[in-house]
Amino acid sequence: MHRAILALLGFAAPLHAQHADPVHSPELVSFEYGILCFYSNESPDTPLTEAEADVIWADDSIDFELIRATNTLDVPGIEGLTFGVLSSFPDGVSNDAVNTLTRTAPDGTVIVEEFGITIDSRISIDAWYLDTDDGPLPGSYRFQTRRDADLFYDVTFQVIAPDLYTGELPDCVPAE
Repeated sequence: MHRAILALLGFAAPLHAQHADPVHSPELVSFEYGILCFYSNESPDTPLTEAEADVIWADDSIDFELIRATNTLDVPGIEGLTFGVLSSFPDGVSNDAVNTLTRTAPDGTVIVEEFGITIDSRISIDAWYLDTDDGPLPGSYRFQTRRDADLFYDVTFQVIAPDLYTGELPDCVPAE
């Protein structure tokens, strides 16, 4: 289920794969990726709950200062975690684009989803929310956004078993 540019997913544990470096267009004035955490102006050091973040999505009042990314490509398969890409263009620039999410499971199963978006000077969020409602689906998650032949970004994440994750988890990641 996409909300604005947010979707749902399950998790599990593939072996570590080689990461390609994220690619992004120099046209973008902001570009971050990784585990995403949402905060409010009233409590900028306390992560929002999923319900509180839903209010921001519904109100369409997303503020770049309220979203932080870890700039990591490995993602622990923890239910309730959100990961993806944050990007924006300079003031006055707007582009209609196509987002493509390609999920590849360890058994080779590939699922491709595409949808249209507009990227402008407000932050664009291209994200996936880990939720077991969709069943476990470990593996790679490739986020690409382009306008015709112009690639705005290409980032591939690996969803791995939580016990294989070696990075530091941000405070917004729910406890297992």
